[in-house]
Amino acid sequence: MSRVRLVGGTITKTTGGDYNIYSDGNIVYNSITSVTLTSDVGIIYGEPKDAPPLKTKEKIVSISSELYMHNNQDLKVPYLDVSNILTFKSSKPFIAGIRLIFGRDIKHTAAKKLMKDLMNDTLIRPKFEIDETLSISQGGYYYNGVISLNPKLILDSEKDPDKAWLLFRVLMEEIGHYIDDLLRNKYDNIGGDDPKDEGVLLTADFIKFNQLLLKDFEFAKVKIQSVDGSIREFSPKVLFAKPNIEEKAKDLLFVASKEDDHGIVTLKSGKKIEVEFFKIRGAGAIHESITKRAATAAGINTILD
Repeated sequence: MSRVRLVGGTITKTTGGDYNIYSDGNIVYNSITSVTLTSDVGIIYGEPKDAPPLKTKEKIVSISSELYMHNNQDLKVPYLDVSNILTFKSSKPFIAGIRLIFGRDIKHTAAKKLMKDLMNDTLIRPKFEIDETLSISQGGYYYNGVISLNPKLILDSEKDPDKAWLLFRVLMEEIGHYIDDLLRNKYDNIGGDDPKDEGVLLTADFIKFNQLLLKDFEFAKVKIQSVDGSIREFSPKVLFAKPNIEEKAKDLLFVASKEDDHGIVTLKSGKKIEVEFFKIRGAGAIHESITKRAATAAGINTILD
């Protein structure tokens, strides 16, 4: 590669051989901006001993969660162990809860298969993926064994307790859709979908059983590639104090109708599918209604301003 330098505006000097260009910012080709060889701010002439470190945007390498996957952890599956409320072993409380959440058409045999996998820690885990195409109002969705999540929400959850609380709810609701898929299509073949939002109800049941409105807790593990290329890990954490219990209660009380939550996404294969999003509520949300059943399941007084 050759470099051409104009000296005095009339003499052209050509320097042969290869050379490297280093920049802390983007290198623009075919720029109309000229560079002089006198005193350009931020430009160093000559070959550096070491190339400047490559800087990139932070990105999610992986996220995983064991929420509702087994009972050998601090956050328990509701009514899987009923030794504290019954003097004898029984699957009835668990099965009754599953059918209330996921629909009366769920058979006892399917619920028992789920119960067995949860107790033996043999439940097939969902895959967690990042979907860069999700908008700011879309927290995530479930499809065919995969829970796809909004990367910005995950990154924000590291420093913002409100976003950590939101990410927890997104994960729980999409896990609820995953469990519903297992009950209808793996443990049975009835297919279909209950008209209720099973993700919302499962989240409320899980919160009440584990008393999650009254304590701090971690719920996932995240690996992030930092701007310098290094890998770091963190565990998103919901705090008792922020958001406070009243703010959390309102988040659990208000959900949009299921019809508003559906949309089309394009998979990596190019296939377009309809999915049920976890919509991030805010100004402009339409057709909101109070889901008193979910609030009651979470142990929340529904008479809130």
